[in-house]
Amino acid sequence: MKSDFYNCYQPLRSFEEWRKLLIDPELHWKNGKSAKELVKYWADRNSMPLEFTRLFGDERVEIVFMFPEYQVSMPASGRNSSNDLYILAVTETGYSVIMIESKAGESFDELVSDWYKEKQSNSDQGKNASNRLNAILCELGLKKYANEPYIEIGRYRYQLFHRTLSAIREAKRIGARKAVVIVQSFAQDPNSLNDFIDFVSLFIPNPSRQVNNLIGPVKIDDIELSFAWLECECREGV
Repeated sequence: MKSDFYNCYQPLRSFEEWRKLLIDPELHWKNGKSAKELVKYWADRNSMPLEFTRLFGDERVEIVFMFPEYQVSMPASGRNSSNDLYILAVTETGYSVIMIESKAGESFDELVSDWYKEKQSNSDQGKNASNRLNAILCELGLKKYANEPYIEIGRYRYQLFHRTLSAIREAKRIGARKAVVIVQSFAQDPNSLNDFIDFVSLFIPNPSRQVNNLIGPVKIDDIELSFAWLECECREGV
């Protein structure tokens, strides 16, 4: 019987081992691109860097484990959500799940409207897509938007729904009280920043558009959910 050992982890010993975890190791492994810059930033860390600790103010935050390219199952049929980096942290009030999406000028992939239109071209995929998106919206407390053809949320980026639900689901799985979705940006990108803030407004009315600040929290099924757009400099490395 085939076994994928999804729950087995071991320390990575090199940049190359991290690179092999990428969906496309050749395409994404370039200086200045988000995948490689994320690796260069985190590879030798054993404590939270200053940019991250500042987000939490006076609260002590320590890294327990880091999981690159972390897979979280989504509701209904379809692929898992692949998160660039999952940090399990411990604070004075318990565990926190931190899901990081790295960007370096790249967009957040498809709009919900484009994603839905593409799926509707195939009758089987269309039904599965509707089931999945409706389930995602319900788990995120956004049930009022679960109406085909999703006109009200068509302008938002589908990827951000995945990342946010990944944080919520993982927090529930391990019994954490807090979940944080962070976009770690390695390049100035006002368009993606606007997409991110617009998405956050689904949960938190009139969110601050300031970068490097925690936005929230809002409660989703007893999980305190927060967001942040964090601008970081590229580090020297391989």
